[in-house]
Amino acid sequence: MNKYKILIFDLDDTLIDNLENVRYAYTQMIQSLGQEYSEDGFKKWYEVDKKFWKD
Repeated sequence: MNKYKILIFDLDDTLIDNLENVRYAYTQMIQSLGQEYSEDGFKKWYEVDKKFWKD
């Protein structure tokens, strides 16, 4: 009873530019920790996150 025959992951933004989705998820995470979003904080986190996925 499988719904999907194929599932595609695009972890390196080859097919879709996922930056706004990542920014939204980061914002939700930061706010859940009681902190305010900052563009500088996001950029630093995003660089670490990109390295994680590449590794």
